[in-house]
Amino acid sequence: MKIISFVFCLILIVLGIKSNAQNIFRIHNGNYLLYQQNVDNIDSLKFNSNKSSIYSNIGVLDFPVAGIDSITFSNSIDSEIYVIYNGTNTTIINPFSSQGVNITDSVGHVIVTSTFSNPNLKYNLLGTTTNGSFKLSSTQSVKLIMGQVNITNPSGAAISLNSICEMYLSAGTINTLSDATTATASGALYSSKNLTISGLGALNVNGFKKHAITVDATLVIESGIVNIAQAASDGIHANDYTQNGGAISIIPVGDGIDISNTLQLNGGELTINASSIDIKGLKASTILIKNGKHSITVSGNQSKAIKSSVSTVIDGGETTIVASGSVVLETSGSGYDPSYCTGIKSDADVSINGGSLQITCSATNNGGKGISADRDIVINGGTVTISTAGNGATYTNELGVIDSYSATCISADRNIALYAGKITCSSSGTAGKGISADTMITIGNFNANDTLLNLYVTTSGTRFYVSGTGDNADYANPKAIKADGDLTVNSGIITVKCTQTTDGGEGIESKASMYIKGGQITATTYDDCINAATHIEVSGGTHSLTASGNDGMDCNGTLTISGGMIISKGAGGPEEGFDCDNNTFKVSGGIMVGTGGNTSNPTINVSTQNSLKLSITSNQNICIKNSANEIVLIYALPTLTGGGGPGGGGGNKIVMLFSDPAFVNGTYTIHYGGTITGGTNFNGYYTGATYTGGTSQSFNVSSRYTTLNL
Repeated sequence: MKIISFVFCLILIVLGIKSNAQNIFRIHNGNYLLYQQNVDNIDSLKFNSNKSSIYSNIGVLDFPVAGIDSITFSNSIDSEIYVIYNGTNTTIINPFSSQGVNITDSVGHVIVTSTFSNPNLKYNLLGTTTNGSFKLSSTQSVKLIMGQVNITNPSGAAISLNSICEMYLSAGTINTLSDATTATASGALYSSKNLTISGLGALNVNGFKKHAITVDATLVIESGIVNIAQAASDGIHANDYTQNGGAISIIPVGDGIDISNTLQLNGGELTINASSIDIKGLKASTILIKNGKHSITVSGNQSKAIKSSVSTVIDGGETTIVASGSVVLETSGSGYDPSYCTGIKSDADVSINGGSLQITCSATNNGGKGISADRDIVINGGTVTISTAGNGATYTNELGVIDSYSATCISADRNIALYAGKITCSSSGTAGKGISADTMITIGNFNANDTLLNLYVTTSGTRFYVSGTGDNADYANPKAIKADGDLTVNSGIITVKCTQTTDGGEGIESKASMYIKGGQITATTYDDCINAATHIEVSGGTHSLTASGNDGMDCNGTLTISGGMIISKGAGGPEEGFDCDNNTFKVSGGIMVGTGGNTSNPTINVSTQNSLKLSITSNQNICIKNSANEIVLIYALPTLTGGGGPGGGGGNKIVMLFSDPAFVNGTYTIHYGGTITGGTNFNGYYTGATYTGGTSQSFNVSSRYTTLNL
């Protein structure tokens, strides 16, 4: 009914304006004039719920009703240029032919050469041609208004621009640009200078020959809908790229967006779905993600969702990545070099400061990497969630030696620093790793609030055999957090869970030294919860370690406890709460309770705080009080896994190593077999609780190290 009323009113207006000499009919979209024509040339107007059709002496033009803001009439042609395609017939309205704008037409192929002195001259493109093009060269910047135009050029670019240009997509319009496999140009839409796309309409670009959009300068997307459903190579290929808004969708054969210099995402939506082998969703020297919503899927082997040669920086936005392709073994030297399908890959650095990042490497992605950098990875904030599920495998490396690869959530060839944010890493494939650095790992800022960093890492895949025999056999092992160099924990809430039931699944490992200065570590593993090759030093923080098949804390070198609280539970047999192979074990501060089948003994001549080694029946509650009847320790002894301990005489005996600044020289009473009521339980260590019942025995402390066997 509204349409009928509109048509009736329009007829009355047309009849009225003819008598007033207002004989120019105009259609507007916002501040842009979509179309104008002499009323005498218009035969009729027809409207339905979707489109308006103008029948004139040049043919029929259709406009979406949603793209029309207003219709007006004037007594003069506005100073804009119109190119209206109708098959091989083209209508050109050029009020500036005497002012330096030269336009020629060859059966639908339009060439514009302009020396017009003022910038932002408006060119309106309308209509349809299956064998045409628009080529523009201008000494000044121009505005190209797309008003429901459909151009296919079998021999080259549909639109070719040699001028700084703003392409405006009129609201409600669907504009389509296509080349063909026979084309000679590098893109269906080509610009040699800066190009900006704006407006509220849609632009479909199909590059059947090579790229869909090629810009030999900077491409900026301000708004609008851009769909690239066909790109024989890259969807977008440019020197620089910025997206401030709009919705971009790309299905390429090659890379999604390939940029020589800087790619910056400030807003809008971007969707890339690439399935070819060895391609990149986003590729640039520097990639900056500041805002917007991005979804990138790569399913081809050794493909990368985001690839930078210098750096990738994520400051905000919502980025979702799915990498389902697998590893490719490339011939190198005397063997092979693996190339992985990766979520984010940088030849240098990766920095994440905010936003939401989710990366999924599915079970088909063997050896896949969530984030991988040839130099450093730094996370200062944001929410990062990464899961890998692909299995690892063996291969012959370039030196001709049997080697192995496995999936890793976060991997760096140099350092990893996790300072703040919510970081969740889950690896379920064989020998899969959560976080791995070839040099150092730093977790948290020193003296920072622990709540600023929430790190949760889980592994569930088993180890697999690589080479060797017997005691010299080499296995690829799953690791939650692993550094080949030093590893430092300054702050944060760190939760590590390794659900393997065989050796190899360690929690936090350093192949050098580990320094735990603060934070809250909760580690639950089968193998060692914490392991270092040369030295472990704990000076702060509150830590809960539980290993069901090995040591709670294990150092192959020296061990120093100078502060903090550590409740460390190892397994039975030879396993220990604190194990340093009886190398130097210095206790100079902090609270520690370690249980297992055995324990390393504190070194008396370097320790400055007293320790107690207690051998006692496991799975019972104990309480230690000083001579003033003050509670020094209330603890629920665990049940040993893996059998009794030799240090406790075998059977169901457990060995507990305890130290506390309050455990000074004097007389103490130990109560065991009683009941604990109330209080706060931290992995068996109680504060504020009441202990009643059981059996008691007194003992004296007169040196740095006391043993007690009950």
